[in-house]
Amino acid sequence: MHAKKREMSYTIDLNRLQSGSMSYNYEIGDDFFAAIDNSLIRRGNLSAEVKIRKGAGETFHLSMYIKGNVAMPCDRCLDDVEIPVEVSETVNVKMGSEAEETETCIVVAESHPVLDVQPLLYDYIAVSVPIQHVHEEGKCNEAMMNELKNYLVQDTDIED
Repeated sequence: MHAKKREMSYTIDLNRLQSGSMSYNYEIGDDFFAAIDNSLIRRGNLSAEVKIRKGAGETFHLSMYIKGNVAMPCDRCLDDVEIPVEVSETVNVKMGSEAEETETCIVVAESHPVLDVQPLLYDYIAVSVPIQHVHEEGKCNEAMMNELKNYLVQDTDIED
């Protein structure tokens, strides 16, 4: 069994996946990032494909492929800078008595066998963004860069 759906809900009912696999496609936009508390990412335009395959017993294999662009504040001028993102990750999921996460697996409670992939998608997008996000040289907001020059200390201004 292989089903493909275009989804807006980020939850996957693991009870529906008896055998085989399912694919979920998400268009991740500005609303996605606005719904995340304290998101450093301001905007985005990404596509994500999430595939989940039933393994042995109560185990599942989740694979995610995410590609697109996000907008974050430039470290120099604070205007938005577009950053390309491409992520391919796999996660092991299993059913258990209580929901928890370990370094190698996500455990979903048997009493509520629903996996919310929204936090996973956000986390993988966020960690794929380079630590430094700046415009290409000469592309920063000129007024802000001129104002910044007023506060920069030049090497010649420092006394030994």
